[in-house]
Amino acid sequence: MNEPPTDLVTEESIATYLAGPPPENAEFDFLLGRWTTETIRYAPDGQVRRRQPGRWIARPLHGGRIVLDETLSYDAKGREIASMATLRSYAPATRQWEMTFVVAHQPMLPLRFVARRVGDEMHGQATLLSEGARGFHARIRFFEIRKDSFAWAQEMSLDGGTKYIRTVEIRAKREG
Repeated sequence: MNEPPTDLVTEESIATYLAGPPPENAEFDFLLGRWTTETIRYAPDGQVRRRQPGRWIARPLHGGRIVLDETLSYDAKGREIASMATLRSYAPATRQWEMTFVVAHQPMLPLRFVARRVGDEMHGQATLLSEGARGFHARIRFFEIRKDSFAWAQEMSLDGGTKYIRTVEIRAKREG
């Protein structure tokens, strides 16, 4: 009989943890550090809604087993107007990145958020639940990854994943 696990820390997970981070943990190393960003937000018709300066800060936790990254947006006066934190950890059992995030003051619950390396890019998919139990899907892509820059894009679907629209792009340049 296959019963659901009741203990998140099993003998197998302890052994995996003690073996250290798997080689795939390096897939998000490009993100580590401090970045200056420009966020471009799009209206559903594809027109640019607004551009915002910001920062993206990422650091490893627990011997590199987890990546914590924070994105911050600023207004024209330099005031912080939005923030989000993401936790990322590679799961050898599923051979993908398992992730979760929280947006400050936003009623949103990531039901599933995963990513995989695809060639020179990182591709993510999320199923989210927002206020009023409205669900939607998102596709996320890190691309044009260089030592001192990267790009990030998000598309969203409100129809169960049939049609996606571009919602946000971020261009990042390493600080210092």
